[in-house]
Amino acid sequence: MTLQATNMDGNFGAIQIQPDQMQTVNPILIIIMVPVVDAVTYPLIKKCKINFTPLRKITVGMLLASLAFVAAALVQVQIDKTLPVFPAAGQSQIKVINLGTDGATVQFEPQLKTVNLTSMDYTDYMTFETSQLQSLNVISGNNSTMKPINLPGGQRHTIEIKNTESGIIAEWLDDNVTSKPEEGNNLIRFINNLPYTINVTMGDTSFGTLMTLSASNYSLLAGGRKENIMAIINSNTCSVTPNKFGFGSAYTIVINGCTGNTLDVIYSEDIPPNTVHMAWQIPQYFLLTCAEVVFSVTGLEFSYSQAPSNMKSVL
Repeated sequence: MTLQATNMDGNFGAIQIQPDQMQTVNPILIIIMVPVVDAVTYPLIKKCKINFTPLRKITVGMLLASLAFVAAALVQVQIDKTLPVFPAAGQSQIKVINLGTDGATVQFEPQLKTVNLTSMDYTDYMTFETSQLQSLNVISGNNSTMKPINLPGGQRHTIEIKNTESGIIAEWLDDNVTSKPEEGNNLIRFINNLPYTINVTMGDTSFGTLMTLSASNYSLLAGGRKENIMAIINSNTCSVTPNKFGFGSAYTIVINGCTGNTLDVIYSEDIPPNTVHMAWQIPQYFLLTCAEVVFSVTGLEFSYSQAPSNMKSVL
């Protein structure tokens, strides 16, 4: 269940629940359900004149445990629908980010796909057969450029484009991400879209010094946390409180400027955060807890009653 929770959303409003913390639901429910079953459920069954023998209790417990696994499977089906699709061995996934002030048209040759982007716009990852990709034609403003494509298969790539006075800049970024972040963590990286070198930190994590149009590597940050983004620009410190990243996401954050002491950033979602809420695990925990109460307690009681007198202390 903890493994399943790593791909779920732990935002409970004012409380952010980490995946391994969901295990506490089980002992809490046991404390609640043991007296409820003993003081309410069993007396009601007895009033209905049902002979609820220990073996029948154990059978019901096993059925409840089976239903708990069915509930877990149904939740997992919904989680699997939200997981990102990564490229196969002979495929490449490409994302385009337009960092310029002009719109841009990007053509994947030979006539594979054409995308139009406004200023500071980006595409989702587009999947191509690697062997078919030959070149990339970028048109922005009055400029155009063609860039050959020679990418390894089975990977994701981002290309940043920007129309400048000296022409169009088109640079490849290796994403090096082959799976969704585990344990609800988030992957964050930064792109410097300023004409000078900056130093970027986020909370206690340093992303190093970034040259113009360069990108940092992805860094792993705990899910559900909001830590200020801080950049040192020409000896001035600018900061901003970021958006919530959720759990299990990946973002590219573009440093686009600084107004006063407030950093101007743009978020590009590389992997969407988990959307299936952890609260959907509560039914399976409830069923499993009821199964434990009915099965385990009854099993111990039944074993004790059937054991020889000299073996009762062992149980």
